[in-house]
Order: sequence, then structure tokens, then C-alpha cells
Amino acid sequence: IHYFRNVLGEHDFTPLSFSKSGSVLQSPVVFLGYGITAPSDDKNLIYDSFEGVNVKDKWVVVLRDIPQDLDFKKKVHINTFGLANHKAMIARKNGARGVLMVDSLQSKLMKLKFEGSAGDAGIAVINISSDVALRILGIELNEWKAMLVRLDKGEMISKEGEALVKKWEETGLL
Repeated sequence: IHYFRNVLGEHDFTPLSFSKSGSVLQSPVVFLGYGITAPSDDKNLIYDSFEGVNVKDKWVVVLRDIPQDLDFKKKVHINTFGLANHKAMIARKNGARGVLMVDSLQSKLMKLKFEGSAGDAGIAVINISSDVALRILGIELNEWKAMLVRLDKGEMISKEGEALVKKWEETGLL
């Protein structure tokens, strides 16, 4: 976690209660939209943010919660899979080094709440603001807003992020 303090600043991030403790490794970053993997059922198709994206040994940036503009039945179907601790578990199963959780357009860190798990996720899970996410992913606010509209309709979007890796190289931490 000291890497985040050195790179982002003391007030730009907060580890979640179920985050793994200890050192974290610098790695490439990939944005996975909502970071949800929900199986299909008799009424809903599979929803998988990880499909076709290699997250092994990378940090994943995911949005909190679930897409907002889905119909009611689909929201009910994926709701359980949208919990932060479930997203962390899926990221870990897919080989991610850690999860950076962001609350869509909140420029300040959101207030933490109990996430439904007292256990350790097995990987670092860190809350960041949307401002930090934009810096990490190297994108502008208008591109971020356009991606959010598409994601809230249920589209899958992934994006590689280079900014954090470059910043770590600049500080000599890599």
C-alpha cells in the first residue's frame, strides 16, 4: 500500500475492509467496466466483464455496483454478482494482482460501508475516486462519461491503462 501513498497521495485511496494486507506489486492496469461475471439462466444471458480480457498479473479498475439502465429483471439477476467482495473474488480467480474500485463520477472518495464480508479477499482491493481513475487510465472526463453511459446500458468495455505504470517508473518504484 505504500506504493499508492507515494504515487497517488495519502488521501486519494482507501483499502477496503476485506483487502489483502501487505505489499502490493506494480503491474499494468486494465479497466473492466463493472467487473461482473454473472452466469446465464433461463431468462438472462451471461454477463461477463472479464470475457476475452487477460487480467493475469494486472490491476483491474472496476466500477462499484451494477449497470443502472438495465431492465428490472436483469438488475435482479446480476445484483449479487455486483457486490464488491464478489468482484474481488472473480478478479483473484482470473489472476489479477489487485482491484481498484471506483464510484463512477465521484471526484472524492466515497464513504466506506460494510461490504458484506469480514474475510480477506486474497488480493488488494482499494477504493479510488473517479479523478484518480481518470489519471490511472489516461482518459479525459468526456470519454469517461461516454463509457459510463454505454456501460450502464449493459455494454462490455475494457481499456488498458498505462498512466499508473508510467508514474511508478518515473518515481523509481518499479
